[in-house]
Amino acid sequence: MMTTETTCLSSVWQTDEEVHNWLALHGRGQDYCQLNPQPMAYYDGCISVDLSAIKPMIALPFHPSNVYEIDTLNQNLTDILREIEIESERVAHGKAKLSLLDKVENGRLKVQQGIIAGCSGGNYENVIAAANALRGQSCGNDTFSLAVYPSSRVASRCLWISPKKVWSQI
Repeated sequence: MMTTETTCLSSVWQTDEEVHNWLALHGRGQDYCQLNPQPMAYYDGCISVDLSAIKPMIALPFHPSNVYEIDTLNQNLTDILREIEIESERVAHGKAKLSLLDKVENGRLKVQQGIIAGCSGGNYENVIAAANALRGQSCGNDTFSLAVYPSSRVASRCLWISPKKVWSQI
């Protein structure tokens, strides 16, 4: 659930066997509580999204509208970065300089920082998947740094005691 990240005041969901199994696997089976809507519950509607149709995106500085599909950014890299630098000058009234064009190397954007975090991004399964994807790769010994913020103390504890020693692999 990304209730916090999407600034929702509340969310509607129900627990299932998958939730129960996850809690049991992590030594918290006794914490499971079945949550279901009341029989008389009515909803305005349902928004269903085919996530496989969503293209990877990147958020750039200053405003939520500065979000681009990675393909679009790569095709128009210098133009988009130049526009954001100009917007930076306008917002800062010339008192601060944001330099993005110097991050372009050989026509590609050089990423300097990665963060795995949030209620959904920092959960146990996602951190394990990231560790598996990053195994054997450079992730912080040069100009790129990677930070991992587990979504909860429980997730952090599970990662520390994991037989795979996840933290030492990232």
